[in-house]
Amino acid sequence: MQQRTLAAGIAAIVLASIATGWAQPVVKNDWFNIQYISLGAGKKTPVSFQGDTAILFIVHSGRVRFTFKDFSAIEAGWDGLVSIPARTPYAIETISSTPSIRFEVRNVMAGTLFPVANNATPPPGFTTVRVDCRCQRASVKDQKPQYFDYGGWAKANPDVQRAPGMPKAPGQFYMDGLMFLYTGRSTIGVPLPPPNVVGHFHTGQAEWWYVLEGNMATRIEGQDDVYGNHGDIIYSPQGAYHQTIMLGKPGTRTPAGTTGVMDSAISLVPPGAGGGE
Repeated sequence: MQQRTLAAGIAAIVLASIATGWAQPVVKNDWFNIQYISLGAGKKTPVSFQGDTAILFIVHSGRVRFTFKDFSAIEAGWDGLVSIPARTPYAIETISSTPSIRFEVRNVMAGTLFPVANNATPPPGFTTVRVDCRCQRASVKDQKPQYFDYGGWAKANPDVQRAPGMPKAPGQFYMDGLMFLYTGRSTIGVPLPPPNVVGHFHTGQAEWWYVLEGNMATRIEGQDDVYGNHGDIIYSPQGAYHQTIMLGKPGTRTPAGTTGVMDSAISLVPPGAGGGE
C-alpha cells in the first residue's frame, strides 16, 4: 500500500516528450492503479477492454475520440469525464493537432484484454488464448459508456454549484460496487482554516482528488499543506486526517474512492469547526 501523500501534476512530471506518447503512474495501492497517459497527435491505441471492472478517464488536454463496437463514438476534450463498463471493447485516438493527455483510473483488480479480432498480433507481454465470452452478466450487458463535458459545462456556468446534466445524480459521475467519482464544486474561494482544524480520516481506504477547476489546498496529517492546480492529483493515505479547501472561485475537485469496503469517516473536530472532506 502506498502510505505517503502524493501531489502530482503535469507541471511536476519530468518526462521525455516523444511522438507516440508516455505513461506516468501516480497511485498504486490496495484499491487503485492511476496514471497520466499522453498519446501523440493522430495516434490510436489498440482495441482493449476490462474483463470485470469499469475504467474511468478525465481528459486533461488535447482532444480524443473513444470508439466502440456497439456504441456511438465519444469525443472528449478539456475536463471531459468518460466511464467505460467492463467487457466493452474500446480504442482511443488523439484527434487534436497536439498530443493528448488523459488521467486514467483503474480498479486494482482490473485486467486488460485485447480481442484477437482487433489485434492480429498480441501486444508485448500478452499471449493469445481462446476463451468463451458468451456468459456476460446482465448487469454488465445493460451498461454503456458514459460521458459528461464538465469543462464545457463549467465554462458556461461559472456561478452554478452543481451540474444537473450528470449521467446520474447531480455531482455523481460514476459509482458501482468497486469505485466512485463525484464532482465537488465551490463557487466561493476560502482560505485554509486555522491549524487546529484537521478534518477527518478514513479507517478503510485512502482518498484522492483530481483538480478539475481552480485551485485546491489540502491539509494532511504529517505533511505540510498541499496545494494543487488544474490537472493535479492530491492523495491522502488511509488513516490520515485531511481537510480540503477549494481556493479558486469557482473550484472543482473529484472526491473519489472505493465502495464496498468497511470504512468510517471519523472526525474529532469540535462542533462548528468544520470537518473537511
